[in-house]
Amino acid sequence: MIMNEVYQGYLLPERAEQAREELSFITEELKKLKPHQIIWDIYDLSKEPPWEAHISEEITDLACYFITSDGTDFITIFNHALLKAKELQSPLEIY
Repeated sequence: MIMNEVYQGYLLPERAEQAREELSFITEELKKLKPHQIIWDIYDLSKEPPWEAHISEEITDLACYFITSDGTDFITIFNHALLKAKELQSPLEIY
């Protein structure tokens, strides 16, 4: 999976389109899961987010669960970053 490269913090621009395809697949799979199905801690599956179940009514599935601190959908921003990496032929670096 290309996302494994992204998790390492670096993606070559020629791999950006494939990463966007994987992100699209991941998004579709997340749409099948309800907010209460979130896994907050892979090592302790009983843990819940600090806000527990107190989330916006707009969050209807896990595809729209991940929001940046300014209220923007994370998947949208990530997709845009991948698109820009491809467009500019520049590596995507995540710090």
